[in-house]
Amino acid sequence: MDVNRTSLFQSPSLETTAGAALRLAYLASHFPCETPVNIAFIDSESQEERLAAIDVVRSSGLIPRPIISARRFTSDEALRSFLYQAIQLKAVRDIFLVGGDLAVPRGPFRDSLDVMKGSFLDGFGLDVVGIAGYPDGHPEIDTATLFDCLQIKVETLKAKGLHVEITTQLSFDARAVIDWIRRVRALGIDVPIRIGIPGPGDISEVLKFSRLCRVRTSVHLLQRYGWGTTPLLSSVGPDRFLTELLESAAGVDLGSLRLHLYPLGNLEKTLQWFSGWEEKSY
Repeated sequence: MDVNRTSLFQSPSLETTAGAALRLAYLASHFPCETPVNIAFIDSESQEERLAAIDVVRSSGLIPRPIISARRFTSDEALRSFLYQAIQLKAVRDIFLVGGDLAVPRGPFRDSLDVMKGSFLDGFGLDVVGIAGYPDGHPEIDTATLFDCLQIKVETLKAKGLHVEITTQLSFDARAVIDWIRRVRALGIDVPIRIGIPGPGDISEVLKFSRLCRVRTSVHLLQRYGWGTTPLLSSVGPDRFLTELLESAAGVDLGSLRLHLYPLGNLEKTLQWFSGWEEKSY
C-alpha cells in the first residue's frame, strides 16, 4: 500500500498522562471514535491515578492503552497486580510495553523482553501489544542490537497469539524515518507502524520533550521542519516534516502506517492542528 495523506491520517493514536486524561472527556469528540490512547507511566503519578485514567479514556469513547514500564516495577508481584487490575478489573485489551529509561531497574526486569518471555501476559485475552521503535537510534543501545531485539519482540508476541503494533519515538528527520521503516520491512516485520510526531509547540517545548525521550535533535533541524523559525517562541506544527515524509514515501509500499501524536502538554492545540491536516487529506 502506497503511503498517502488519507491512509496516514486514518485511525491515529494519542499519548497522554493520567492527569491530562481528564481533559479527554471534553475533547474526545474531536478524535475518531475508539482512538487508542497511550497512558504514560511516569513517577509523578501513582498506580491508582493511572488506573483511574483508564476509566476516563474509555468513558470518552476512546481505547485506553496503559504503558507498562518494565524497569519501574519492583517485583513480579507488583507487575502482576497492575496487569490484573488493568486487564481483568478495568477490561483493558491493549497495552504498550516498554523497558523504561531508568539507568538501574527497580526490580527483576532488565527490559521489556523479560516481561514478554515470561508468563505475565498469558491468559488475559489481550488483543494488541504496542512496542517502541527507534528511527534515530538509542543512546544506550547500538543499532544492530535494536533491530535484533525488535524482531525478537515481534516474534515472541506473535507466538503468544497477540497482535503487535510498533510506535516510533520522535524523529525530526523524515528521510531517516522512511529508511528505518524500509529496514524494518526488509526484516520481514509486517506489523502496523505508528509514526510518532509532536503536536504544535515552540522550540523550547519540543527540545524539552525530546530530552525526556532521549531523542537527538537540534535547533537547526527543528527549524528545517518549521518549528519556531522566528521568533523563538512561535508555535507551529510538524507540517513540513509530514510533507517530506509523504514525498519520501511516494510510490513505495511500506505496509500499514499511521500517526501517533505527542501533544506536548497542549491537547487542544494538537487537536486543532490535527483536524486541519485531516481535512486536507481528503
